[in-house]
Amino acid sequence: MMRVRLGTNNGSRVPATPRV
Repeated sequence: MMRVRLGTNNGSRVPATPRV
């Protein structure tokens, strides 16, 4: 799963959320 591609999908205000 791309972590830097999911931004608005997980409900973040940033377009690219580094979910590490």
